[in-house]
Amino acid sequence: APARAAAPPTPEAALQQWKDSVATIDNLYANWDAISKQGGDAIRKELGTANFGATASPLFQIEKAFRVLRDGPDVDLVEFTEQSEEFVYALVRAD
Repeated sequence: APARAAAPPTPEAALQQWKDSVATIDNLYANWDAISKQGGDAIRKELGTANFGATASPLFQIEKAFRVLRDGPDVDLVEFTEQSEEFVYALVRAD
């Protein structure tokens, strides 16, 4: 049987992933010197652009969480889409 794609996160899980992502970015900013001394792979792991080890950064596949959050009842679809695309673009550039 063909493998099935993972189910999208629930709205609650997507929101938690976003909150955890913000904390990860804050940690990366606050501890840049220590993290960057560990090399590019350590930075990529924090950014979620490389998945090393047993745990993944909350930024890993953040686009899936954005797709769920975009459909929330109080979301300005155009604004959210523009901002989330800009965020993902910045994340890719950082890598």
